[in-house]
Amino acid sequence: MHFYLSNSMNSRLTGKARLTLLTLLLLISLPAAAIRPLSDNAKISLLTCSPGELIYELFGHSAIRVYDPENHLDIIFNYGYFDFYSDNFIVNFVSGQTDYTIGISSYLDFCAEYAARGSSVTECVLNLDKFEKQRLWNYLNINMLPQNRIYRYNFVFENCATKIRDAVEAVVTDSIAYTPPFEAEISYRDAIKLYTENAQWSQFGFDICLGDGADEPADTYHLTFLPEIMDRIYSESYIVSSADSQSDRALCADHQELITKTKVFEPAAISPLAAMWALFACVLILSVLQYFLKWNLNWLDAVLFTINALIGCVIFYLMFFSEHPFTSSNYNIIWLNPLMIVPLFIYKTGKKFSFAYYAVVSIVLAVFMLAIPLIPQHFNPAFYPLMAVYLLRAVCNLVIRKNCLTLR
Repeated sequence: MHFYLSNSMNSRLTGKARLTLLTLLLLISLPAAAIRPLSDNAKISLLTCSPGELIYELFGHSAIRVYDPENHLDIIFNYGYFDFYSDNFIVNFVSGQTDYTIGISSYLDFCAEYAARGSSVTECVLNLDKFEKQRLWNYLNINMLPQNRIYRYNFVFENCATKIRDAVEAVVTDSIAYTPPFEAEISYRDAIKLYTENAQWSQFGFDICLGDGADEPADTYHLTFLPEIMDRIYSESYIVSSADSQSDRALCADHQELITKTKVFEPAAISPLAAMWALFACVLILSVLQYFLKWNLNWLDAVLFTINALIGCVIFYLMFFSEHPFTSSNYNIIWLNPLMIVPLFIYKTGKKFSFAYYAVVSIVLAVFMLAIPLIPQHFNPAFYPLMAVYLLRAVCNLVIRKNCLTLR
């Protein structure tokens, strides 16, 4: 999805552009009864922009174009606006309580922005009759009213693409038969992974935060949360007539690429899997040296387990306090846990307590790793060497403390 900073957009507008935007705002601020009728030559299109390199650009973007040369209209309705500088934005975003709004821009400005980013822009002209076009135009204008334009953003169920899907469904006289974009059924997580092949660290983060709900099958209707997949679905779907099957029509009247993609984004030099195996190798070497040279590696355990605990706190918050989808049931909380903070203070505890703590951690991690094939949740491949790091350190501390207790 593409995110717009409302104040930065406004700061770029000067002179004629500012006047044009003001005119458009006045146009769409009219009450429903005064909305200008579209001409018979008007067309309304779904625009789809290919992904960018930044994390909030990974999934592309959807917008809707209204083109009516007789009324001198060529504007973009965009459900992707938000104010990054609003109060408590980060907290609200993590909590799944971010409000987005619909906004407009000129078609040329919209295309210029994505061309500068190196993304492609494709157009799917919706095969609507004149009454459906007018209803959709009315719908969009009514959405622009101050009391309607703000909505609660949800990555999967309420975003820049699904809001357009809902708008089209609301104005089409008959029902829409969506054509599946894939031969086999895929999960929400699999759909997300299609757009993170070259952003493996982002996928690593998604797999930490998303629980087993993300592994549920995603039907065609809900796969429209991804702009490029929605574009594919629209280009192959039909509006089914309730009166006569001979009157069925394609949802997409014309499909073309307006701007060609010019940038190819390369994956990170070091993948999460390679990084985690490198970490395991380093920790293994240090642990062997600790055993034979009697090194004190409390600092290593404090760092490793504190990082674990901090990630566990994020997972805990997402599970119990966030409205984000698919975060309420997450088996990662078993091995990425706030209670892993204990080694940060282990030097203040007695040897018996620390021995008991590491014994529990060792058992939990070992059982969890053996049980992974039975758990209904996908785990990123890079998780396994990372789990092995914590199991190694827990077992190493057990051995060292057992020897100390025996010597006493």
